[in-house]
Amino acid sequence: MAGEIVFTVNSPGEVSTWLAPTVAALRQLDTGVHVSVHILPCLYASGTEAEVIRGMPGVDSVVTPGESWRYILRGRLPAGWKPRGRGAVVFLGGEMLLAARLARRLGYPAAAYTQGHVVSSRDFARFFVPREDARRRAIAKGAPAERVEVVGDLMVDAARVVQDPGERAALASPLGLEPGAPAVALFPGSRPYELRQVLPLFAAAAAVLAKEARVQFIVALSPFVTREALAAALHAAEAAAGSGAPAAAEGPGAVLERAVAALFAPETKAAAVPVTLRTAAGPASLTLWRGDPRAVMAAADLALTIPGSNTAELAAWGVPMVVCLPLHKPEEIPLDGIAGYLDRIPLIGRPLKRRAVLSASRRAQYIALPNRAAGEAIVPELRSERLAPEEIAAEAKRLLDDPERLEAAAARLVRAMGPPGAARRVAQGALELFQR
Repeated sequence: MAGEIVFTVNSPGEVSTWLAPTVAALRQLDTGVHVSVHILPCLYASGTEAEVIRGMPGVDSVVTPGESWRYILRGRLPAGWKPRGRGAVVFLGGEMLLAARLARRLGYPAAAYTQGHVVSSRDFARFFVPREDARRRAIAKGAPAERVEVVGDLMVDAARVVQDPGERAALASPLGLEPGAPAVALFPGSRPYELRQVLPLFAAAAAVLAKEARVQFIVALSPFVTREALAAALHAAEAAAGSGAPAAAEGPGAVLERAVAALFAPETKAAAVPVTLRTAAGPASLTLWRGDPRAVMAAADLALTIPGSNTAELAAWGVPMVVCLPLHKPEEIPLDGIAGYLDRIPLIGRPLKRRAVLSASRRAQYIALPNRAAGEAIVPELRSERLAPEEIAAEAKRLLDDPERLEAAAARLVRAMGPPGAARRVAQGALELFQR
């Protein structure tokens, strides 16, 4: 079939959990359609989205944020991409108004996958939403009811859950875990500021928890994490230990640099590298994993994670979690809309941004996606300007010490996220748009 599907995305969560499964489903339905991805400018971006998407099977061309901006506003064609004359635009993240303008410039019909947020509803022929509450929100925002379809949660398809215990064990085998000890997965985020803040905190929590229980710790590194960002986060973790931590036999910098080099060796597609980080709470023995995050989800008995798409994928796997939002540097956390740019105002910007983030946190009833989907606290959430490693470790230990609670939470998480199939429905809807 001649023509193209143009997807818009913006940041790591949408790329990994919305775009990837939809492109895979689209290729199963139609191998001939050209797949283009426009990355829209976004405060939530990691900066490595284009590189990751270029390596994604099924994608034919990638347009960077700057190139997308120039084409949408001025019609300047990016190098390596030109309109096919026939196609459809599918919004999978970014600013919806920009996606609408892109569709108008191309003369293509448009669809949007949304959690209920709707802007410029007249520009979109179809809206795909994950569940009924999102459908109600979309209609309340002005989307015509006949254009809104509940398709399920794309994040469930992104997780591509393996239920068979043997298959799960095979998927987790590259991690080299010891049998008999619970595995706690650490998901410190994909953006440099997240890693710098969260990895030292989670490492210290691991050190505290290790004093009270025999536990194995695996750090799941996002594919969007760069070598430089990881090195900076590891050194920040060591620096946070201070002079009170016991000295290593060899300089910690050299040890960490070797670990980073092993993870990012050019020929390495996946690697599990053990490290011992000094923290103020004591040494933390961790395995750093760079590869398919599903391997970690298949192995994990419990996860420590920040809010975001990881919480939905873990829920789809039935992995209980402690969701942590450290707010000791709230001015570094992005916000939607104009509020996200407050910190750029000289002198007063950072205090204003700090106040806006803290206010947004207080207004949010739940920060974990499965808790939001269920409308109840299935898994514990910790958010504080003074979030301490001891607090995180204590919550994790309460869960590990209560197998019945863990098992019940796992079942409720899977139910909250719903069944797979959303990616195929969105892909089919996109093809139907320009077939008409």
